[in-house]
Amino acid sequence: MPSFSDVPASSRCGYNKGVKFVVSLLLRNSPAMQCAAAWRTQRSSLPVWTKRSLAAGLCGFGLLLAQQGPERDGNFDIRFEPTAKLQTGVQVPFQINVKDARKQPPIGAKVTLQIEMLDHSRVKVFAAPALNPGVYIAKPVFPTAGDWNVYVEVRRSNEMSSRTIQFSVADSAP
Repeated sequence: MPSFSDVPASSRCGYNKGVKFVVSLLLRNSPAMQCAAAWRTQRSSLPVWTKRSLAAGLCGFGLLLAQQGPERDGNFDIRFEPTAKLQTGVQVPFQINVKDARKQPPIGAKVTLQIEMLDHSRVKVFAAPALNPGVYIAKPVFPTAGDWNVYVEVRRSNEMSSRTIQFSVADSAP
């Protein structure tokens, strides 16, 4: 372990340099530093073909992530409405119709329906499986009467569109 006399006089003056010296002494013999030194030694002893394969794999993974790119507007036409009376405590089916920009059903789309009160409380998300191409059904259960926002989101690859409509839900009849 280095001693104080091993450090040049130019490094010994000043509080910050003294703190840096103490920290470097503590870290030099820490398990983390020993592990890092061992890894550097192993890394440099890897065959060239392994290093190149590793680099090519990392580049390929980076390109794969870059291809997907940022999410963009899906430009989907989303229309939905309840197919039964809106009431509390029971499943209320919502039929959701989705078309893409070419007025065709989007293939491979994932559709969800979210309900929340106007104050953004009581948020619940429901899956909307496909019944037919471009036609989906979700069955939310409204826990209380009142005004609710119903939000439908459609995702396909890196495309996303959504629509929100407000509904008034009544108490269920006894």
